[in-house]
Amino acid sequence: MFTLPVSLPAILAAAAAAGVVLAPAAPADPVQEDDPEWFCVTMGDHVCGPHNANGVTPGLYADGVLVASWPTAKTCRNVGGDLLCDEAFLSPADAARYDSVFGPQR
Repeated sequence: MFTLPVSLPAILAAAAAAGVVLAPAAPADPVQEDDPEWFCVTMGDHVCGPHNANGVTPGLYADGVLVASWPTAKTCRNVGGDLLCDEAFLSPADAARYDSVFGPQR
């Protein structure tokens, strides 16, 4: 066991007398949404948008589980008598307008 020749209170008193200010370490900045460490499934509002950086299915997550998929819209057109349809994710603004799961319209 290692013992100090001088007590900790004596060291702190000497530091204070010398003008040394001891302060706790500053807390780390929280991870922001554009940070590579951000994980939309468990951070923030738990909504992962289309083409998210985490590569997970777009939608709303609770406890790490997808509970509501991101809304999509299907558009169809007549091409030479054939009906061709495409499905695409709604924009965040349209998703908020048409699906209350993703929040109120702003």
